[in-house]
Amino acid sequence: MSDLTRAIDEVPRRSLKATPFDVSISVQIAATLNEIHEILQDPLGIRTWWSSSILCAEPLSPAPRTHAGFVMKCFAKGFFPHAFQFRATVVTFERDRFVFETRGDFDGVMHIHAMEDGDRVTVTARWLVDVRHPFIQPLVRLRALRPLFRWNHRWSMRQGTLGLQDAVRRRRLNLPPAPCRQPTFPHNFRHLRVPSRWRC
Repeated sequence: MSDLTRAIDEVPRRSLKATPFDVSISVQIAATLNEIHEILQDPLGIRTWWSSSILCAEPLSPAPRTHAGFVMKCFAKGFFPHAFQFRATVVTFERDRFVFETRGDFDGVMHIHAMEDGDRVTVTARWLVDVRHPFIQPLVRLRALRPLFRWNHRWSMRQGTLGLQDAVRRRRLNLPPAPCRQPTFPHNFRHLRVPSRWRC
């Protein structure tokens, strides 16, 4: 049994029921495990290095941000114009393994496993999710459209990879954090990057 499979089996089964999507992606980042871990120690930092997808993130839990149980609410998007609101809870935070559970427009769990490979880190992410967004959910149920939503997710993950790589580069050069990429339309307009009303 692989570490990733074992991590999935450890997540409460309530996270996986009625899950229509099981999307995986594997990427390589020119970094060390320690560099990746140090960046991820600040979960709210995703607002900066993953700025093309994470439009807004706010803490909901006073617990230490790198400990299990930390909760934040997120407003996020992919390439397509719609956006999602959800609560993300840290389930596992280790040097080479991270598990996040979501509730809201996304009900599911994200498993991330990192492994050093020479001067690079191979990051494998698996996203098991049931889409609950009131307008998108009916479309997701149409099998013909599911490849589009999978592509949208993988696009977002690629943006995260590029942003994380840029965050590593900036740390090595002792540069302050800065947004890597702008979100796509219509959230390229700043006033649309915060929801008018939180639903999660």
